[in-house]
Amino acid sequence: MDAEGSYSGPERRDSPRYKVDFFARWKGGEWKAREGTITNLGAGGCFVLTKDLVAEGELIRMELELPGGDVLPLWGHVVYGLEKTGFAVRFSNFPQGGARQKLLELLERIAGGK
Repeated sequence: MDAEGSYSGPERRDSPRYKVDFFARWKGGEWKAREGTITNLGAGGCFVLTKDLVAEGELIRMELELPGGDVLPLWGHVVYGLEKTGFAVRFSNFPQGGARQKLLELLERIAGGK
């Protein structure tokens, strides 16, 4: 990561990320609800823009507010955080009760420009 907090090394993600603007709520280690904006999203994770602090490795339950009012619940671990900026999440690999399929369908719509 460089001085501005941007990663400048080789791409390590397994799936593409898309620029988005989704409101999100999450709960973590202390289980206090917090809020932010998801600014990029992929099948494997996302980045949340927020001033709330999170701990690296923290398991969180996140709810993404989708267009039309639907909510997509996902579980993941905090990969890293940038003070007063936000944090990156890697989604858990377990099925998550159909949420994984809904996420993939959402990403297909985003990729197709719909």
